[in-house]
Amino acid sequence: MKEKDDIIVVPLDGGPCSGKTTGLNYAFEKLTNSGIAVATTPEAATLLINHFGMKPPEIIEKYGREAFFNFECAMIDMQFYLEDRVFKPLLNIKKGRKKILIPDRACISAFAYMTEEEQARYLKLRGLKKSDLREKRYGGGIFLVTAAYGKEKFYTLENNEARFEKTLDEARAADDRSKKIWVGHPHLRVIDNSTLFRGKMRRMLAEIQRIIGVPVVLEIEKKFLLRSQVDHTSLPVHCEHFVIEQAYMAQHDGWESRARKRTQGNDSVYYQTFKTHITEGAREEREERISSSKFYSLLKTRSPIHDTLKKIRTCFLSDNQYFELDTFLEPKRLHGLQILEIEVTEENSKVSISKWLGRTKEVTKDPRYENYTLSLR
Repeated sequence: MKEKDDIIVVPLDGGPCSGKTTGLNYAFEKLTNSGIAVATTPEAATLLINHFGMKPPEIIEKYGREAFFNFECAMIDMQFYLEDRVFKPLLNIKKGRKKILIPDRACISAFAYMTEEEQARYLKLRGLKKSDLREKRYGGGIFLVTAAYGKEKFYTLENNEARFEKTLDEARAADDRSKKIWVGHPHLRVIDNSTLFRGKMRRMLAEIQRIIGVPVVLEIEKKFLLRSQVDHTSLPVHCEHFVIEQAYMAQHDGWESRARKRTQGNDSVYYQTFKTHITEGAREEREERISSSKFYSLLKTRSPIHDTLKKIRTCFLSDNQYFELDTFLEPKRLHGLQILEIEVTEENSKVSISKWLGRTKEVTKDPRYENYTLSLR
């Protein structure tokens, strides 16, 4: 997803000792070699900790929670500055068929260490909404899982003096908090430790390439029909809920076009998406963020044979997999239908579905459960 200056911003986030430093260097080299203009930003937290001379736990212990809040505010502000005022202008100097900025963590990453009250206070002070730090700002988010999950023998403090999670339990807790604040972004990719580290880097690079469309964006998703309806408001994991309204335009040259409004509270983000089928379960996709005026203009060109879909989208993480559960509201004939979706790197990727979702049936290759088909009158 492009920013107005044609720079795509995709942060690399992760738990402690997850491979972020190596990942940044690996992505920079591989993408540069393919003709893409790339820049990375240093981690604001590490810069502040190293130059301020104190780690957050020490600030809290010595000066209290208010001092810690000010430290976190400074860290987020520095991240904004590094991205917008330093590296984006420098990246515009470079030539390449695409331009991508890969920050080491994101503006919203600091929220993993702040209470909900502190998060709300920061947003109010800066006149922002959570989406301004998440989906409106970043085209996607890549999250590398800590070595403390699955590769415990490789967990170390030696490669980052600013790291303060000394035990495996502390590292896992930090990892969980950091993943949680990304829940709700439509293009979150979680890279676990199910392969050797080299494989982890390759999977990371593949996801970055998919987000920026190099060489082409393939949307490979798996869909599961929930046999029995579950209460999406009380799932036993952290969730973010959105109201999705999407309308379809007439197909042109085999491309399916849709306009989507994605609302959380009183904050809405608008998208236009173009898709075409490549194989069963895999589609080429182009997506861009649009203005509200363009969205409502597109609604005037809706296909006369399609209803507008309205659904609650519940985003959550389970076993380091990022799921979206759609509970349909409109049209009336679909009310209560629930479909679980997950995007995967490969068509044969295994998916582990939690038992609390009840019995499911995979409908990935069943065209009856595609949104385009469901919207047909």
